[in-house]
Amino acid sequence: MTYTLSVRFAGVCTHFRYGVVAGVPHRVVLPNATNITVGLLTLRATANPNPDPVFYYLLPHFPQIDVEGMDPAQLFVPKLVLDGGEAMRHGDILSGIRLQVLNALDRDVLYENSHTPKLTEFDPQYTFSGDVAVQGRAACYFDFYGGTVRSIMVSGGATQTIVEVKTDGAPRLLVTPLASSNAPTRSYVLPLLVPADRQRVGMVVKNLEAAPEGNAPQQGGTFDFLLNYLTAHGGIPQVIQRALPGMDGHTLHSMSPGMLAEALMTMAAGLIAPADTRRRLALPDETTPSCSDSEYP
Repeated sequence: MTYTLSVRFAGVCTHFRYGVVAGVPHRVVLPNATNITVGLLTLRATANPNPDPVFYYLLPHFPQIDVEGMDPAQLFVPKLVLDGGEAMRHGDILSGIRLQVLNALDRDVLYENSHTPKLTEFDPQYTFSGDVAVQGRAACYFDFYGGTVRSIMVSGGATQTIVEVKTDGAPRLLVTPLASSNAPTRSYVLPLLVPADRQRVGMVVKNLEAAPEGNAPQQGGTFDFLLNYLTAHGGIPQVIQRALPGMDGHTLHSMSPGMLAEALMTMAAGLIAPADTRRRLALPDETTPSCSDSEYP
């Protein structure tokens, strides 16, 4: 029986298309964005020929998957490296993994539309980091060798990408480790449990920040799109040529140290998830344009 797996990507996810990663027609990279990042950024596309740099901060984003109809407790992957820990617990990705649809039927990648922001639009000098996009220094790879790809815009304004794949029977994911090790590694097959009366299953792959606690202050996500440049050779750029998604170039201003301190204090509870619970992340449908997917080339 043929099933359809619909995989939606939400947040800091970079799509490497057309086999730019050798041997993989379409690779989605979730960079490791779990660090707190601060920096200075200059936007050249302003009336001022010598614009001043602005101070920004980026809060941690975490990789996680949801599967429609599955209890998060079923989204578990044991340790794949002998000297490592669990790879996934409650859908939270705990160590670098590569995902593939083991029983996919599609053998060609079809792009229905292309509304996903291109990284070269904002930094024409962008080149990808081989360490991040190829050598496994990332939170997750999701590799597709066939399927239909399209962009959507969610209610919060973010652009997200959906990849639909036909499968022979209920979808099964092959999970392999990204981390190198001197000890043996192994792969793991994660079956996606589908009700008997359903031939379609939805999956959401997220790289989003923790849901704010109470009335935690938000910077509006003005700079979050910069996290997609963690896939770049050299990392996040110091100069961009045009305003990023979610950024109003006419009113761009620095974040104050006080705003950073307050945000860290109020969101600290969401940064560490207890071992027996699932991390509570921002809702994919409510993400703002700054937390859009990206693509290259």
